[in-house]
Amino acid sequence: MLVIRVLVAALFLLVLPGLARGQSAETDSALQLYTYKLVQTGMKIRSYPAEAQARGEEGTVTVEISMNANGRLAAANLLTSSGHASLDSHALDLLERAVPMTGIPAALHNRDFAFRVVLSFKLP
Repeated sequence: MLVIRVLVAALFLLVLPGLARGQSAETDSALQLYTYKLVQTGMKIRSYPAEAQARGEEGTVTVEISMNANGRLAAANLLTSSGHASLDSHALDLLERAVPMTGIPAALHNRDFAFRVVLSFKLP
């Protein structure tokens, strides 16, 4: 299982794609590349929710991203809550905005795929 940890100022992203049964090494490499690019995109548009920052809220959110064969976001599901609605909704929004801005490698074209992203919100 690939684990990419990237410090994003006050926001951490941990991307956890897994090798599915019957998935080729080429497809797995493409998924790793896509998740890396998604992290880069997330870093460019990152922010800390102002209301959460004012209240001193911190936490970790796990989101499962499902992409359809057309290369569009099929679902972004909250798997683990931070315990704060503002952080949970911000994490979903950030990923929903980053997905269409991130190019999909050719090996993933015309196929459904899914992966998990862990976002940790930490105040300085």
